[in-house]
Amino acid sequence: MLLDFLPLLAKPAFWNYLPTGRHASFYDVWAGAGKPDSAKREAFRARMRTDLTHVFGLLRDGVLTARIAARFPLSEAAAAMELAESSGRTALGKIILVP
Repeated sequence: MLLDFLPLLAKPAFWNYLPTGRHASFYDVWAGAGKPDSAKREAFRARMRTDLTHVFGLLRDGVLTARIAARFPLSEAAAAMELAESSGRTALGKIILVP
């Protein structure tokens, strides 16, 4: 299990050393912000659930919208990756793969 997880941590670490000026990090929201105490972790998760329920409600109601830069069929995933990785950040918004 841990061996499957290590590549997920290695990729952002590698990206942080590239001279592109971009940085990446990995954070597990449901881990409980590093709080080892079980009661604190559950309280943190309860707050997150409440907050996310509110945010998803705003998304559902159209109050919040995601900026979508482009949509690609899954068969064009390579083109989507090229756009996502293009220098100069030509894509302002999310790049969506459609099955």
